[in-house]
Amino acid sequence: MAGYVRNDTINNIADGNIINASDLDGEFDKLQTAFGAASGHNHSGSAGDGKPIESVGPAQDLVVSATAATPKTNNTLDVGATSFKFKDGFFAGKVDTGTITLGGTNVTSSAAELNILDGVTATTAELNLLDGITASTTELNYVDGVTSAIQTQLGTKQATITGAASTVVSSNLTADFAMVSDAAGKVAVHSTVTSTELGYLDGVTSAIQTQIGTKQATLTGAATTIASSDLTASRALASNASGKVVVSAVTDTELGYVSGVTSAIQTQIGTKQATLTGAATTIASADLTASRALASNASGKVVVSAVTDTELAKLSGLTPSTAELNFVDGVTSLIQTQLDAKAALASPALTGTPTAPTATAATNTTQIATTAFVTTADNLKANLASPTFTGTPAAPTATAATNTTQIATTAFVTTADNLKANLASPALTGTPTAPTASVATNTTQIATTAFVNAEISGDVGVANSSLVKTALNAGGSAPIYACRAWVNFNGDGTVAVSSSGNVTSVTDTATGRYTVNFTTAISDVNYSVAASAEKSSAQARPDCIVGVMTGGAATGSVAIGTVTTGAFTDFPTVYVTIIR
Repeated sequence: MAGYVRNDTINNIADGNIINASDLDGEFDKLQTAFGAASGHNHSGSAGDGKPIESVGPAQDLVVSATAATPKTNNTLDVGATSFKFKDGFFAGKVDTGTITLGGTNVTSSAAELNILDGVTATTAELNLLDGITASTTELNYVDGVTSAIQTQLGTKQATITGAASTVVSSNLTADFAMVSDAAGKVAVHSTVTSTELGYLDGVTSAIQTQIGTKQATLTGAATTIASSDLTASRALASNASGKVVVSAVTDTELGYVSGVTSAIQTQIGTKQATLTGAATTIASADLTASRALASNASGKVVVSAVTDTELAKLSGLTPSTAELNFVDGVTSLIQTQLDAKAALASPALTGTPTAPTATAATNTTQIATTAFVTTADNLKANLASPTFTGTPAAPTATAATNTTQIATTAFVTTADNLKANLASPALTGTPTAPTASVATNTTQIATTAFVNAEISGDVGVANSSLVKTALNAGGSAPIYACRAWVNFNGDGTVAVSSSGNVTSVTDTATGRYTVNFTTAISDVNYSVAASAEKSSAQARPDCIVGVMTGGAATGSVAIGTVTTGAFTDFPTVYVTIIR
């Protein structure tokens, strides 16, 4: 490729000299040859060629060396843009970057954290379950064995014992006293009644005061003589001249002699024989052998038999037959005594340790239930206090939202649990709400819309915000000013806007003159205009001046002119940017 060589070898084009058109024409021809598409031009650094281009851009922002292409200033250049992206990237070495963005979302994990995933086979959903967890391994292990939502289970428990039992939860009661309910309806210890005194009520079958009320407060009548002191022991009682109870001279033994008398004794004595004759003659002059039964001898006289009166007494009142009497054969002691030692069939009052056959478990009849039967049945029942159930216990299912001490069945808990969101990755519906964190909070607390709007208003809304600068790759402390309007249009022939921002149209007012019309007016005319133009391959002159026409700046539009070789000229592509 040929380099540029001056055509004016005799230096006609110099200050004070007359410059002919041919001098300039020849010089321009040399420039066209050097930079033309046919012969080309390079910057190889060889003789006749340009110096190697090591810096590119409006302010030489890109610096290229033999081994690297770097920005002139750190963290100022982008590779591609949101609307103009490179197709693929290929790198033989490493890519060193401060932030990785995937699909518009910044990756916040460190390289060390990402390396932890090497070999992990969990799904995204499974990994998301760990998002935000701050608990230690020990703390997480506390949920081992939990079979349903912990909060739901806690919600069914009584936080504090209330009601009548609230007075007996913090200290012991006074020992061995009766318990009552106090004026507030709480459990309390009676101030005077002991447990022993309370035991005296055992066996009472009706109201004590009612029973006492039926008793005579003071003895009256015949009993007044025996109300204040004991009587003489073992005497028969009689009534005195005043009709009161008194002790007679007759002993209780003597009184006992009238037992069995059926009529007046004296009358009976008056009818008796004065001198015994007949069978009684054998017992008229001497006492009989004591305590024997009497019989008749061969002479028909009364004699004493070998049968004692005790033995004879056993026959008193008997009406059984001989066969029935023979049933006592073999009896070794008093039948009544033996009978008295037996329990009655109806309502027996058993003593000692009575025993009975033990019924089969689950028997439900009038058979006596032994302690063994009751213990077996009781072992199949749960305690009322803190029962330990086995198998699959069942209970009535409470109505949804019930909040009492009623047992919560699995059906009740499942219904309640289905109305709750999962702690891990909940799928909330409707319009969920949460407390709004204070501005600048940086934790795992939920960010509400109010928090986000406050953050945006307090940080992103500031033009010189570090967040804005980071997003725009703008370094340094200098403030950032916005582009208020821009346009790329075809200015040659019929004007056509290729792309724009805040520009409604471009008006072609004359050759090389245009009016750019803003969609929304600028606040004032004190804005800055950056403009340039691109020539077509058919245009011979490469030089181009683009600027604002005199008085062309207005709040709603700006007039632009494109000039080359001293004349207004249409260019195929014109670029205009408004900064304010």
